[in-house]
Amino acid sequence: MKLMVIDGNSIINRSFYGIRPLSTREGLFTHAVYGFVTTMQRLLDEEQPEALCVAFDRREPTFRHQADENYKATRHAMPEELAMQMPVLKEVLDAMDIPRYELVGWEADDLIGTISRRCEAVGWDCVAVTGDKDSLQLITDHTKVKLVSTRMGQTTTKDMTPETFRAAYGFDPIHMIDLKALMGDSSDNIPGVPGVGEKTAMALVQEYGSIDEIYRRLPDINAKPAAIRRLTEGEESARHSYWLATIVTDVPLEFAPEDNLRRPFKQELYDLFLKLEFSKLIEKYGLSPTRQTEKKAECTVTVEPITGEAQAAQLLEMWRQADHVTVYALPDLAALSVQWDTGADTARAAELQENTYGGDWQALLTALFAADIRKVGHHIKDTMRALLERGVDPKGYIFDTALAAYLLDATAGSYDLQRLFVAYFNEELPKPAQLEKDAFAPLGDTSAAWAAMHSYSSAVAALYDILPGRLREMDMTELYETVELPLCAVLARMEQRGFLVDGKALAAFGRDMADRIADLEGRIYDRAGESFNINSPKQLGTVLFEKMHPGAEIWAGTLCMGQAPSSGRPYYIEPEHFQNIDAYNTVIRTCVKAEHAHLVDLAAHGVTYETVNGLHPNKAGMVTFADAWVDLIKQQMP
Repeated sequence: MKLMVIDGNSIINRSFYGIRPLSTREGLFTHAVYGFVTTMQRLLDEEQPEALCVAFDRREPTFRHQADENYKATRHAMPEELAMQMPVLKEVLDAMDIPRYELVGWEADDLIGTISRRCEAVGWDCVAVTGDKDSLQLITDHTKVKLVSTRMGQTTTKDMTPETFRAAYGFDPIHMIDLKALMGDSSDNIPGVPGVGEKTAMALVQEYGSIDEIYRRLPDINAKPAAIRRLTEGEESARHSYWLATIVTDVPLEFAPEDNLRRPFKQELYDLFLKLEFSKLIEKYGLSPTRQTEKKAECTVTVEPITGEAQAAQLLEMWRQADHVTVYALPDLAALSVQWDTGADTARAAELQENTYGGDWQALLTALFAADIRKVGHHIKDTMRALLERGVDPKGYIFDTALAAYLLDATAGSYDLQRLFVAYFNEELPKPAQLEKDAFAPLGDTSAAWAAMHSYSSAVAALYDILPGRLREMDMTELYETVELPLCAVLARMEQRGFLVDGKALAAFGRDMADRIADLEGRIYDRAGESFNINSPKQLGTVLFEKMHPGAEIWAGTLCMGQAPSSGRPYYIEPEHFQNIDAYNTVIRTCVKAEHAHLVDLAAHGVTYETVNGLHPNKAGMVTFADAWVDLIKQQMP
């Protein structure tokens, strides 16, 4: 059996500094968490351990800090952008059902050392994952250390075993402690022996093994007189450094290897990844919503093939009288399934196939996709573009189930019919036989293709039964009907027509923009009196409000976006929940106070704006809001 233990602080730190910043729409930085999860998954794929856990440092002082106030005293405080991600990472690990260990008074290294020895005691192998070389002292025949390095978004690992360690250092792993005792460690503020550097320390440990042996043989060791003098004078520091550098392997930790066997993810992981906007990870892990799935209404569908114009004319007239029809079409429009209700639990479906239809196929498409037949579809933009390419102007679409699913869950990443049907009904659609090559060819399995076509058409109809209600619950109906759905036709025409690009002019424009950006950056640096990362909000804020304009005022505005139905108290509405505006304003005022800012309540200045749904400003509202904001700033400026 094999257990992998990850140094949580080490790996999230390397992810934070090695990956470009990512944040959610609400401003929560997530790149360190994302990097940690992807790195962990890669390591799991490489090692295939049966058990997994993560160890973390605590914020409280450890026994080393209590014994030596200088221990790690030179380390900088954790950046705010990283600090906000630490509790998020732990929440992710909990949702992934991965045990994590932390203990007051002990470092993660000590926990990892203890875990590795507990594994060895019961015959398990252990893989310790870290970016710090401190853990190399733990290497044995049954404990391997994977050193992780992340640069420019690329993560590399190096397996350190007894053999690879000896090849790299020339002595056994346990003597890594002796090396640090002599040369010290600036990152941990371990002093070592003053004046003894890495080269001298390496040579001494390679020849004598331990500091005990070195000091036993002093002054008769193979070293320069100056080094012997420094070692003699620095023995106390060497002994103390040895103690600081030694990882404890018998921490009083409640741990048993078998308690860390890998387990399935918890259901709440989907919602958490959704909040963090980790759509790729949702797709990678095949996660689905945690909400209760809908009960799909049972329906008996009668199928009939349409081969002649007279038959088609009757159906077209029937469809014009129907509330709506569901249309599922092949990408090339060579076959379509049209379904419509005939009763509470009955429906009919028509099979329309270009190479078996005896009439004018172009005329049939033109009539079916006219405005007088109300249609429901899935990914209708693609169908519209295909129709435009055939010379048919698509009209009459009243609903797109894929578009509705996107509005309800904008970070899902995928809105294919199969995934949505599983998510909403916990049922799998059949294999898409209709999309196979030659599915509708004379020698193809047309019966299987048509069966799949009708199943997918019925799936669209089932989604249409519930999604409009979901949009109403989220107060998105007006947004959907007035903005999103009409946009499909616009985008379809744009994609169908395309546009010409003058490559030379575009390249010239790019060069011009690059020159302008460089000029502006130079002017900014001149005004600031230093160079800095303009893309870093933190560095930019420091330059603007601390160095250039200390005590500069910052303006913030609040708007009451709704009222609680029961009390009538005002509320600020976030995407997932209501938050009392008093609490929200408390946060704003705290930030304003910390930045020595001046708070301006835009609502108090008579700002009114137009909305789409009571929550989101429309275009005119945004203009009104922006104009008021600018006017207020101008009033405050000298």
